[in-house]
Amino acid sequence: MITTPSEQSAPSLGRTAGLILLCVVVSTCGDSSSTAPTQPTPPPGRWLGAQKIDAGPPPGTSGANATAPRVGMDAAGGAVADFLSAEAIWATRAARGQAWGSPSLLGELPPGAASNALWEPSLAVNRGGVALVTWATQEPSVAGRQVFSRRLDPLTGWTAAERIDAGEARELVLPYAASLALDDSANGLAVWDSGGVVAVRLSAASGWQAPERIAERPSSVPRVFLDGAGRGFATWSISGEAFARRFEPDRGWTETTRFAPDAGWSFAGSGEMAFDTSGQALLVWQRNQGSTQTSSTWSASYAGGRWSTLGAISASGGRAVNPRIGIDANGRGITVWSEQLAGPTYARYERGAWGTPQLILSAPGGGPTALAVSAGGDAMVAWQETDTATGRGRVWAARYTGGAWGARESLQASSNEPNAPAVSIDPCGNAVAIWSEFESGRTRVWANRYETACP
Repeated sequence: MITTPSEQSAPSLGRTAGLILLCVVVSTCGDSSSTAPTQPTPPPGRWLGAQKIDAGPPPGTSGANATAPRVGMDAAGGAVADFLSAEAIWATRAARGQAWGSPSLLGELPPGAASNALWEPSLAVNRGGVALVTWATQEPSVAGRQVFSRRLDPLTGWTAAERIDAGEARELVLPYAASLALDDSANGLAVWDSGGVVAVRLSAASGWQAPERIAERPSSVPRVFLDGAGRGFATWSISGEAFARRFEPDRGWTETTRFAPDAGWSFAGSGEMAFDTSGQALLVWQRNQGSTQTSSTWSASYAGGRWSTLGAISASGGRAVNPRIGIDANGRGITVWSEQLAGPTYARYERGAWGTPQLILSAPGGGPTALAVSAGGDAMVAWQETDTATGRGRVWAARYTGGAWGARESLQASSNEPNAPAVSIDPCGNAVAIWSEFESGRTRVWANRYETACP
């Protein structure tokens, strides 16, 4: 069931020539491929090999861990990664075909603060190579926590650190700062939970605006998503119900939509969203059934100012967890989730309907998947899987192109125990996977780049 407050009617985006209208999940509609430029099939590529990119802890920080890595790519194949290491926030860059640079120090533990008073960073990267990083800290003389941010201009480098919470993070109790999103013009949004959902708008021209409280306290970590034009949603769940609040650049935060679960079910987490070039979106969410281990992947689409009916994608009676979603320029989507009794599983969205779920490969007990989808429909999925013979985890990846998944490939150069990977992709199908590994008494950050012959 979907309900929208009667005093907040859904905005209409209009049936303009360039808009691709999504159909209800259970229906079928005409091919939308003529409304967006045709993308070339990405050429074959290869993984270049795993590299350590954290540069090791600074002198005097023996045993320091490098953790919580994230990565994003721009339209030219450049990558930006950030991580937490040695009581500081770091970021490193790599242009396509070039080595990773030395990490840049973005933020440090405040003087006099406890050693655990700095929390993992967030990262967003747009098509033009602008990057946004936020992190949370706690200063000894200030009540509660603070949220800081720095921006990367691809030509001039990182801006100075700015505090962006204006006191609206005092109740921040989670181990990370914010969910971030950037549009193609480098306008952005950050959201977090601090006694309610707090949102802060970033204007490329004038900087960070005053924080706003846009919802009551959620039971999940709120997320934010933007399309290239700066339209988007914040999502969260409360007491098993799912919520999505719309953001329009010229109107700010508008209507909130509530997705009520069927009897005996509840929504878990904050969902995942992806947009095509026209601004239409796909939403996926995990739902759990009572106290059993049964869980499933559900989806809805957004177009023309309206949400479709929410419907199940995964098979009934399964254990589908941690769904991820990506969408290409023509509105064709891929969702991937971990089917805990089988392995990484996916479904395709075309012509307004989801196809039958299929197993990517057999990997029972595999960890959460990471997914990235290019404008041309190429996709890369990465996951952590435990080797039944050794009991150790490994990071694997598989590529989707030409309508089929390729063979899985191991991304690590060692047999060290990894942590859940992240992955990003550019329009040509070049990709970067990033993860952490435990070695010699500390955790280090590794990355592996997949490069094609795309010009």
